[in-house]
Parts: sequence; C-alpha cells; structure tokens
Amino acid sequence: QPEPKNKTGNFIKVKCDSTNDIVSYFHLYPNSASNKIKTNSKVSKGQFLARVGTTGESTGNHLHLGLNADTGTRLDALYFIDFSFTNYKD
Repeated sequence: QPEPKNKTGNFIKVKCDSTNDIVSYFHLYPNSASNKIKTNSKVSKGQFLARVGTTGESTGNHLHLGLNADTGTRLDALYFIDFSFTNYKD
C-alpha cells in the first residue's frame, strides 16, 4: 500500500473483548501485516500482527504503543505488558 499521509504511518488497532479497551500499534512496516489480519479479525495473545517500520513522520524504525480505555482515557500501556511472555507465534 502507498505510504499513508499522516504522522503515525501504518497502524493496527485492536479492541479487547473483555474490556473494550483499544490497543494501537503505530509506524508499522508497509504490507507486513499477516494476511489473516483484516478488519474485525480475532487475534490472540502472542499472534504476529506486523513488523515495526519507519512510516509516517518517523526517522527510524520504532513502535508507538497506545492504550485507551473504552471511556477514552489513555492508559500506561507498559503497565499491561507481560515481559515474561515468550511464546510468540509468527
């Protein structure tokens, strides 16, 4: 797909079933999302979503991770990351 004309570049947003919170991943590499990822797809913990890139107004590969509660309040996404989880599926 062509480079999006926005600051965050390519992104994926995931709505959490149990809370309706929205997790957002920004600056993803173009066309790197799994073919299984379409609008309204179900995803699982550890599932590959896309590769990190340098899209939008970035100057190098990096990932912006955002978490918004269903009320619109931004949450600290680092609080919710399980850094001990290593069973990622590609």
